[in-house]
Amino acid sequence: MRNQDISEDNIIHCTNCHQAPYRLPFELFNDLFRQTVYEISRMPIIDGYLLGGEVSVASALVRRCGYSLRTARRHIRRLEQSGLIVSTPKPTLTGLQGINLYRRLFD
Repeated sequence: MRNQDISEDNIIHCTNCHQAPYRLPFELFNDLFRQTVYEISRMPIIDGYLLGGEVSVASALVRRCGYSLRTARRHIRRLEQSGLIVSTPKPTLTGLQGINLYRRLFD
């Protein structure tokens, strides 16, 4: 049993296995994520922050790209995780967390 020859007949082939160590986000296949990166690169930077913190970046993506608010927030979260944008919470007058201010780290 220990010295058994391994042939091609004994090996189980997986036809749906991915060879890459990571999976690409689904949005890349529909070019949605690429459109998000493009739209964020076009947003004005006021006082170092995207849109100056006056308008939510997610709601701006909803208007510009036609996404749902959930999709826009998911794209922003993925950009944050990849290190392309950095968020800073902006507290309200009562001390509660308001909107996040975003800095873009790419051109």
